[in-house]
Amino acid sequence: MTQPISAARSPAGPGRGRAILEVAILWAVAAASIAAFSATDAANLGVLGRIALPLRMAVLVLIATWLLRRDGESWRKVAFSKPDRWWRALLLALGGYVLAYLLVGAIVAVLFPPMHLAAPGVGPLIRVRGNLGEYLYWMLPVTWGSAAFGEEMLFRGFFFSRLLKILPASRAGVLAALGLQTLLFGAVHLYLGLSGAITASLLGLVLGSVYLLGGRRIWPTILLHGLLDSTTITIIFLGGLPRG
Repeated sequence: MTQPISAARSPAGPGRGRAILEVAILWAVAAASIAAFSATDAANLGVLGRIALPLRMAVLVLIATWLLRRDGESWRKVAFSKPDRWWRALLLALGGYVLAYLLVGAIVAVLFPPMHLAAPGVGPLIRVRGNLGEYLYWMLPVTWGSAAFGEEMLFRGFFFSRLLKILPASRAGVLAALGLQTLLFGAVHLYLGLSGAITASLLGLVLGSVYLLGGRRIWPTILLHGLLDSTTITIIFLGGLPRG
């Protein structure tokens, strides 16, 4: 059964102080590693950089796994329990997909011009255009491995579940956790510039909402995240999104 939005904390797992420490440490490690070695850096370093990019995410997930086990928890408990209805998980992902494009499109069109912000660029993904090898690399290990599974395990599975333990067990606490995970997700994308970080925050808000509506399971968010990034990469491969 889907958990009610007001039931923010379960009795199992770490206490509030320990959960705060875990969030702070893992987010600091994630933010520092991404700032020091971005996707652009990886693309410029040849084969070693290409290997290091998904490997970095794997290490972060391993750290999160270790923290969960120390607390007597598991990925199945905080993120991967089976959906009550798989068709509902699919509908949530598709609904989030439409909402994400509408929300980002509206913000870019309405708010970015008065803020003198350009639309988010595509960064190293410009290499994908017309290049099947690049397309397969960014589509498979990066989009579906590092982003769809890796980032969702970290940000929705780990960080969001911890924030729900830290904040009050109320509707307001859940909404505060949703906002905080949105900011955390946007902040680690600051290497994309302010417009990229804002866009990532908006996507984090949609992904976090889908996580809650899906009963705090990440199957719908994995699918949604993968679909969003796959669409962008495919459009670039076919010659679209001509940005700087």
